[in-house]
Amino acid sequence: LVAEPEDLLLEIYMLFFAAEGFEVATCNGDDCIKQLHDWQPHVMVLEPEILDGLGERILTEVGHVPLIILSRGAPSPTVQERCVCHIKPFRMSALADAIRVAVMPTGDRL
Repeated sequence: LVAEPEDLLLEIYMLFFAAEGFEVATCNGDDCIKQLHDWQPHVMVLEPEILDGLGERILTEVGHVPLIILSRGAPSPTVQERCVCHIKPFRMSALADAIRVAVMPTGDRL
């Protein structure tokens, strides 16, 4: 599940991840919380600036789902402790690699 406020970036992520073989859902508003609970993704990619305060709410709702943060600046130390962070701009291939690692069973990680 990719949560990003910019529609153009959502479309780019959708096309790229689909080409990489991922099943992808996107959201950019209040539907993010609903999709998070209805779809139960293997990983969530989140831009915390999504809507006023919604990114923070998503952070509290995400629970057991591995989280990758996409941000224009360095996230808070608390956020950095619980997830992988990518500062924009970043290489899409690096993001795809981070997703593959996040969904890999713990015993298989190097």
